[in-house]
This record gives sequence, structure tokens and C-alpha cells, in this order.
Amino acid sequence: MKKIILSLSLLLALSAAEMKTAAAEPRGRGFEFAVETRYNMPFGHTKEFSAIDVEAAFGYSFDDRWSLLLPITASTGLFDAAGVRSYEIAGLVGLGCEYNVMNRRNFSLSLSPRVQTTLGGDWQYMCYDLGVRMRYFTGPSVGLGFRYMDTYKTAIESRFCLYISFGFALFDR
Repeated sequence: MKKIILSLSLLLALSAAEMKTAAAEPRGRGFEFAVETRYNMPFGHTKEFSAIDVEAAFGYSFDDRWSLLLPITASTGLFDAAGVRSYEIAGLVGLGCEYNVMNRRNFSLSLSPRVQTTLGGDWQYMCYDLGVRMRYFTGPSVGLGFRYMDTYKTAIESRFCLYISFGFALFDR
């Protein structure tokens, strides 16, 4: 399953390399592709958990404000329980949308709720995400958000995290 997710991500990345870019003008209708990495930190004073995610999000923009997204994520959870360090890897797929709160000539500020679920493995959870991203139209993006990881079928407890993200976006307009 990991090879399938990696292959799909690579295919999307290669197809995005041929997309046209919108040079400093507001987005309209069309397909978009973004790659993002996130560092998740749990609330509280615990240092027993952190997670690093890599995400490829394929979407369609309906107008200058609304987009529908299909995020595919590879997540690595780093655990430190009673001095024993371990990690778990999970693949996630989900659905999200993005609303551009502020559209300017060369950047946008957007609000992005997402819901994702794992595709199997030992670490299974539903992920509820709400993030704010500042995105330059054909380049880098940075974000800050909250994420709730609702764990099921394992002994790992559910967690509420704060995350910071860095990414790159391409658009076909």
C-alpha cells in the first residue's frame, strides 16, 4: 500500500511539472496541485509524541475563493514512552476544502478544513484539521493549524496537536 501511495504522489508531482503557472494574477477555475510538509506538536508539556507529515493535495478551484481538495498524506509518528523510542508510519487519504479569505495580486490567505483517515497499518486514526495558509500563487506556502488525531483500534491515545507547515503550490489556469 505504501508503494501505491508513493507511486501516486510521484505521478501527481511529475504531471504537475507540466502545468501552466499563473503569473501574479488571481486564480480562477482550474486544477491545482500542492505539496506540503507539516510538523505536528501536541498541546501540553508532553514530549512523548510528535509527527511529521508529507502531503500531496490535488484539487479543483471553482472560482477565486473556493477549492475542493483530495489530500494524500504519509505520516510518521514519533513516540517516546517510558524511555523507549519508537515510530509508526501511516498513510492517509481524505477530503478538504479551501476558502480564500484574502485574495491579493500575488498571494492569498486561506482557511482550510480537512478530514482524513488512515488506510490501514498498526496506527489507525481519523484526522480532523483546520489550518490557515498564506500561499503565493505559483510558489511557496506557509501555514499554521490545529489537528485532532482520533485514534482507534490501537493502544495509542488520541491527540490534539498544533502544526506548522511549509509547501509549494502549482496551478493550472
